Amino acid sequence: MHKPVIICVDDEPLPLESLRIVLKEVVGHHCLIETAASGQEALDLMERLQKTGDEVVLVLADYLMPGLKGDELLKQIHLRSPKTLTILLSGQADLGGVSNAIRDAKLYRYISKPWQLQDLSLIVSEAIASYEKDQQLEAQRFRLQSVNQELAQLVHKLEQAKEAQQQSEAKLKDVVNSAIASITSFRVSDVGTWDYDYRSAGCERVFGYTPQELLDDKDLWQSRIHPDDLERIIFPTYYKISQGITPITIEYRFLRKDGSLCWISSAITSRRDKAASDWIVTSVETDISDRKVVEAALTELYQQIQRLNANLEQQVEERTAQLQQKMQELEELSQLKDNFLHAVSHDLRTPLMGSLLVLKDLLSHSGDSVAISRTVITRMIEGSDRQLRLLNTLLDAHYNEIQGMELHLEPIPLNTLITQIILDLTPLITASQATVTCLVAPTFPVFSADPVQIRRVFENLITNALNHNLRGITITVQAILEGTTIRCSVQDNGEGIEAEDCHFLFERYTRRNARSPGIGLGLYLCRQIISAHGGEIGVISAPGEGSTFWFTLPYTDPSDLAPRSSKINS
Repeated sequence: MHKPVIICVDDEPLPLESLRIVLKEVVGHHCLIETAASGQEALDLMERLQKTGDEVVLVLADYLMPGLKGDELLKQIHLRSPKTLTILLSGQADLGGVSNAIRDAKLYRYISKPWQLQDLSLIVSEAIASYEKDQQLEAQRFRLQSVNQELAQLVHKLEQAKEAQQQSEAKLKDVVNSAIASITSFRVSDVGTWDYDYRSAGCERVFGYTPQELLDDKDLWQSRIHPDDLERIIFPTYYKISQGITPITIEYRFLRKDGSLCWISSAITSRRDKAASDWIVTSVETDISDRKVVEAALTELYQQIQRLNANLEQQVEERTAQLQQKMQELEELSQLKDNFLHAVSHDLRTPLMGSLLVLKDLLSHSGDSVAISRTVITRMIEGSDRQLRLLNTLLDAHYNEIQGMELHLEPIPLNTLITQIILDLTPLITASQATVTCLVAPTFPVFSADPVQIRRVFENLITNALNHNLRGITITVQAILEGTTIRCSVQDNGEGIEAEDCHFLFERYTRRNARSPGIGLGLYLCRQIISAHGGEIGVISAPGEGSTFWFTLPYTDPSDLAPRSSKINS
């Protein structure tokens, strides 16, 4: 008889030899250890062993190998020998490879390198034991089926011999009474009634009742059958017998005399007694409780493995999705960084280059002093102011994100605030040939907010409308009170904005286009300010229809709230 075979596959000689030595020490006394240096060599070895009738119980394969990877090799092994158990060994196997092996090769276990001797020994021993137990159970089931069939055939032959020769009855009883099974002979009429002819001594070992107890009380046996099995199995079996169906094998639950519930397997044969107009039935019953316990345990184990495999696959899928999402976020952050650096370098460098050129030109003139026009000085001051505003915007956005925005709540007369803002922006409005109108009534209710920050929002929205449109536009500033909410808007009749761009205008470093001034933090700061006040901000726009930037603020009566300062994480 051939020894069971274990195949170890690894393209590295040292780990392969180490694995062979360990397995030889653990299971070498009853298993033959074979090795292969590649996936194809392992498949060729498997084919030779199958041709010679050798039983391959386990294959341990490395994941990263030239040619066939470990998961694909184990898949091929499983297709050729489904009963062979598989183990994946690797220190670099990705989750996709493990998932493939679980799905396609019914992977028994995954062991990461470097493996621990004790863990490897235990897992291999368990795998061999599991394989051998499966084989034993298969053999036991086959033997039980064979025994049942042989007993049924034997009883049938003995019944035939009984008709020909009555003297064989005594010998038949001796054989039957010495069997571990219970043998019952009874008759079933065409209308479904039945009566005993005979019960063997084995019925006490199977049912817990003596043959005489069961013969004296015809209903005793049927009364101890589980009610569900009586309706589902026994009564339909009577009908099959009356229809001449033979042989029949059934399994049912029976409550023994000692109160224990056991499983019974019954192999039934029948023949027609034309003279009596009924059916002579012989049943061979065996106690299969032990087999049922093993089957239940195997079923539970299989379900547990299925659940574990499902959970593992789900975890692999979830982790893969998380990594993909993280990669996408990192790519988006990298793109934001590139856009930001490009904008900052352009907006900071342009004024500096202009000032530097002017200063170099002045330095090239002879003499200790040079004349410089007010226009040049004004241009240099404006450039420096733009740089300062840019740096302040960057610092404010960063401070608000890290430390939170500090609000100083005071009563705000909105008409006065907007009128002052328009007055302060008059040079820019005049240069843009624009018209800015405040439709907020002087009687608009005074409310509590941070006047500096709210002023900043209006200035940003009006300045954006002037900077991003052609000359001569009309801008309207409005505000209405809706219950406990103030809704403010800055509307222009300019070029408008594409709908897909509206969703991103309030994100960091977002600009309308590459030619837009600034670094894309103005509207982001507006959103921080409005969010800190507990409001919302947005835009309604379409190409050629102008834009309406709106925001809301919670209305708070100044008489109900004394002036105060508060720091709010925006």
